[in-house]
Amino acid sequence: GNAIIAGQVQGNIKVSGNLILQATARLNGDIACGVLRVEDGALFSGKCNMKGAVIDKSKLAGGSTEPELEK
Repeated sequence: GNAIIAGQVQGNIKVSGNLILQATARLNGDIACGVLRVEDGALFSGKCNMKGAVIDKSKLAGGSTEPELEK
């Protein structure tokens, strides 16, 4: 499912859908999610693995090592 965090969390978070860290969120732990949104003011310390991001390799700029994420 999805999750919205607005408070303090000590530990790992795993959601299959969207994870939103609101401005008041304080997260110390690893994240696994489909899509991550971090609002201004949120604090996050840990690793993040987003499985929902799709990289469209056809949109890579000539020779660029930075892919554009498909929306």
